[in-house]
Amino acid sequence: MHFKDYVNLVEMNIQEPIDYYEASQRSSWKALMELEIESIHKNKICELTKLLAGKNPITSKWVFKVKKTSNAEVDKLKVKLVARGFHQCKGLDFDETFAPTIKWPTILIVVAITSKNH
Repeated sequence: MHFKDYVNLVEMNIQEPIDYYEASQRSSWKALMELEIESIHKNKICELTKLLAGKNPITSKWVFKVKKTSNAEVDKLKVKLVARGFHQCKGLDFDETFAPTIKWPTILIVVAITSKNH
């Protein structure tokens, strides 16, 4: 499903909701939130488990964004559910965290070294 499937022509002057409650009152945002949840389940992004004693849960927040064209017309709506891991304390809520990332200069260096050696 695409954005155009959800947008009502009357809603073309769309404002970004400030919270979940406001977004859930509008059909286009609500449909996109449901798609986000489906995507999280389908891709096995996270897993719900019992909270261990003495541990704090990671809360989440909905982020809503209206993307516009250069003509200031609505291009698409974006909805993401993001984890708020910054509430955790090292040694109390987690032992270690690893999020693999790579920067573009690193890729260029690896490609340069590889091409030089072959």
